[in-house]
Amino acid sequence: MPHSSGEYFEIGTPHAYGLFARNIKNLSLYNIRLKTIAVDRRPAVLMDNTEDVQVLGLNVQGDRESRSVVRVRNCRDVFISAARVLKEGAVFMEVEGKKQPISGSIAAIFPKQPKTPCCIAKYRSTL
Repeated sequence: MPHSSGEYFEIGTPHAYGLFARNIKNLSLYNIRLKTIAVDRRPAVLMDNTEDVQVLGLNVQGDRESRSVVRVRNCRDVFISAARVLKEGAVFMEVEGKKQPISGSIAAIFPKQPKTPCCIAKYRSTL
């Protein structure tokens, strides 16, 4: 088994309580519902180095103490539509990248939770 596939099993505690997608191209998800029984301050969804992602119908549980409900790092062409936060969170989506600006597009149709701010973006220069 190549080391790259073994990486999945060596990850330890996942970086998200629901969906952790790393190094993926052409991902489509429909009608996803993620929630926990106990308090969990990890994001519901974390995408790291993904490209061409489409999420339609995302229902997630937020937490006021967590950084964000959805985190997108070093990604390109991400589209999230029909998102709903079941329990309010600090921020719906956090966008980070090593390049400025993040290549491609990051788009979200923002959730129906008026107390959850929509988006923050962070960029780190590699210079």
